[in-house]
Amino acid sequence: MTNEQICQYIKHYIEKDKTKSALMLTAPWGKGKSYFVQNELISYLEENGNYQSVVVSLYGVDSLEEISKSIYFEIKGFAIKKKIKKAIEKVEIPTNDGIKKILPEFIPAAKIAGATVIKGITSFVGVDLSLGNLEELYTSVDLSEKLLVFEDIERSRIDITEFLGYVNSIVEQDGVKVLLISNEEELIHYVSKEVEEDGKKKQVKICTENSLRYLQFKEKTVSDTLQFYGNTRNAIKNIIGQYNSKHFDRFMSDSSLDYIENLLLAGRIDNLRIFIFACQKTFEIYEEIDEYNLKDEYLECIFYGIVLFSKSIKTGIFPPWDGTEYLSSKLTGGIIPLFRFCYEYIRWHEFDKSAIASTINAYDEYRMVNQRYDADLAVVFDYCVSTEANILEALSRIDDRLNTPLDIPFGLYGKLAYHLVKLYFLLNYDFSSIQQKMLNNLKSNGQSVSIQGLMMNYFEFETNAEEELFEDFRKSIEATIRISQQDTEYFSYKPADIAELQKRADNVSQYTHRFISLYNLEKMVDMLFQCDAKELQAFRSVMFSVYRNAYSGQFEVDDSRFMEHMIALITCKKESVPHNFDRIQLLQLNYLCENLKMFISQLS
Repeated sequence: MTNEQICQYIKHYIEKDKTKSALMLTAPWGKGKSYFVQNELISYLEENGNYQSVVVSLYGVDSLEEISKSIYFEIKGFAIKKKIKKAIEKVEIPTNDGIKKILPEFIPAAKIAGATVIKGITSFVGVDLSLGNLEELYTSVDLSEKLLVFEDIERSRIDITEFLGYVNSIVEQDGVKVLLISNEEELIHYVSKEVEEDGKKKQVKICTENSLRYLQFKEKTVSDTLQFYGNTRNAIKNIIGQYNSKHFDRFMSDSSLDYIENLLLAGRIDNLRIFIFACQKTFEIYEEIDEYNLKDEYLECIFYGIVLFSKSIKTGIFPPWDGTEYLSSKLTGGIIPLFRFCYEYIRWHEFDKSAIASTINAYDEYRMVNQRYDADLAVVFDYCVSTEANILEALSRIDDRLNTPLDIPFGLYGKLAYHLVKLYFLLNYDFSSIQQKMLNNLKSNGQSVSIQGLMMNYFEFETNAEEELFEDFRKSIEATIRISQQDTEYFSYKPADIAELQKRADNVSQYTHRFISLYNLEKMVDMLFQCDAKELQAFRSVMFSVYRNAYSGQFEVDDSRFMEHMIALITCKKESVPHNFDRIQLLQLNYLCENLKMFISQLS
């Protein structure tokens, strides 16, 4: 049943049901049952029949008397709030412009006054609490034309059968309409029992004695049990809309809601409380960083990373930081990275604004070679289970997104190229616009892209024509990358510029897969023989900065080969140096060759 159908069914129950029994709405924790009651059911019943809903939570309640007391205060609360509102409307405040009849700041207080507050102000508004018998108090309350909603019945400390007896009494004897909100999985438990059937022993699941007693009492008390599946999309939209924030407005579009819904599925998050918690923390962080005017892509990553990370927190675990200096994908299941300044704020309530710029730079590097869940690419990559219309819409969005060079990670370009070829033959789709934008992005930003990792070799083709077209696409990508990596940023190959090389080495991150092989081998070795001992020492420091902790597979094989050729070329040139060539310089060159051998060993 949809949420609207459930509302209609409950309205029909209030108006037409003659069974003198209760309804039950059940779903696992976190599915949004309470949210549905507060934000959909109550307003629906008021607007479509003027029925009031009396909502009582049984969380931690340990006596039937306490339930009766809660019902009494909730019912009296309706009248008390009306009294408060009328009293406020009579207040006259002198102002420069004359007499003002109402204090605006009082209005919200009247609207949100609940049972807890009412208990403390009952004497002020004239409610008589001198009655000692709570049952008498309860019977003095008019529950006609109302729906009595009991939430969290499985979290009560009262025996469930005792509570169901209480409910049976008020529905059967008093004719009250009652809705029970539960997670019935927590009320019915099973044990394994060995039985013999046809001479063979086997294990079967049977209900526990307490569960059987519960089912017996339920059968007498509850006429219908409705399974609640919820409308996750509407709930997400309503939760986000409550913040009335310019930063959250970007998530209200259909495409953003689609993405969030898919993100929750990918992260196996089916508890709306997790999402509500994540929204609150994101809202607080957005307020902290408002002055920085960050781009949408960074603000989105903050939100999505917090949503995925919040699952760990709300299950009772606050894991230690597990990531680089600024980002962690491990804490979010590898889907979208979590920014460390967000982690620190959520854990310690301290915000380090000085880390924002470095975190953004780290994320830019990450995005060049890593994939986050992408709804558009998911449609293209899984085209076999989509529709032609959805595929063409996704391709149109991808074409538009490629106008932002880093929006789609370079690490996915090879896979995207393969699927574009497949869709060319399947749908006659012209991918020339997408292809050109991919090449333009690689030409301007592909200096650190790994060709090896980009063009995977396990693609399968159905025809020679497919394979040939993909091969042309692949060659154009590789040629573009090599052009972008040729003589990186026009390095001068002068000894004085080794300091500039050190700056580039300092910017190498875990997402960089090429370094030394980006440069011209012959020019680099010629430069080394022009260096004095101090400059050679500085060059060795550059290499140590990049490769000191390198490991197998971290860098492309081109870097290892470059080092091998560098050793050979240095050895060859040493044989032809003048007899009076400085022997300290030769010592440094020998040290360099030994260092290169060590790096090659690490990378192999």
